[in-house]
Amino acid sequence: MRNVLPGGACVLLVAAIVQIGGCRAEFRTGSRADSRSSRATAERMAWLESWADVVAADPDPAVVPDARARTWIAGEKLPWLVRDRGLGIEMVLVPAGGFEEVDGDQSNGDRTTRRVEVEHAFYLGRCEVDQEEWARAMVDNPSEFRDDPRMPVDSVAWELLTDGDGGFLHATGFELPTEIEWEWAARGPDGRTYPWGAIPDERDANFIDEEDKTGSYVLRTTQIGHYLGGASWCGALDLAGNVFEWCRAGSSADAPIGALRGGAWFSGSGEVRAAARLTVPAGYANDGFGFRVVRRIPARA
Repeated sequence: MRNVLPGGACVLLVAAIVQIGGCRAEFRTGSRADSRSSRATAERMAWLESWADVVAADPDPAVVPDARARTWIAGEKLPWLVRDRGLGIEMVLVPAGGFEEVDGDQSNGDRTTRRVEVEHAFYLGRCEVDQEEWARAMVDNPSEFRDDPRMPVDSVAWELLTDGDGGFLHATGFELPTEIEWEWAARGPDGRTYPWGAIPDERDANFIDEEDKTGSYVLRTTQIGHYLGGASWCGALDLAGNVFEWCRAGSSADAPIGALRGGAWFSGSGEVRAAARLTVPAGYANDGFGFRVVRRIPARA
């Protein structure tokens, strides 16, 4: 009996050592992955803290009601809403992702599908740049509607943003979204027709809904952030109507030319669709041209 019990105990002890050793090996492997992830998150947070303050760590359910979207945003492990210290611009986190877009007439089968894909997360201006924010960086205000500093800066020609040392982008260090980034922020994983959904409604944006004969239209720009019901899936506001927004044409952040997205206060429902775009000759602008800015988050290691 004395010989049997120690032997059995020895077997149990060996099994325990093997099991513990396996657990330790698995834990060490997980630790390396966790360490890399933690380091990448820390680096991204350090980058963020170098230029912005946190306004809200998590998406506001009143603005981002879709639980799936909130989970998607939380997966980036960065705050949802931040404020730039330089100009005071609030920015929302737009996670990486994409959606399938169908072009053409679906009823007769004459259609094509393209994939809209954004590989890296970014921070996008929650609203269009307003005149107060513009004045913190630029001397001259080009706007037609100047009676309220919280109105979007309007009458912005492409050259006011991009030309040499005098352009807004050079003066501030901000960038413009690409068309793909802008459209992803507006349409989201469901490929929405409008930032808020499938049906145009002048209660959700500043535009002219020609289908609504009893609509009450503003017929000029309004304060940024006024239409909370028009929030996109990630919580960006005013992506439709108010002023057209300059983007880098196509998918390149270095594109030398721009395109206008989102429609303006004088636009009809077709022009404020998230997939609609407008191009104009160099140097041209009117009181429906504005912009919002972007900061691209460093890619995870």
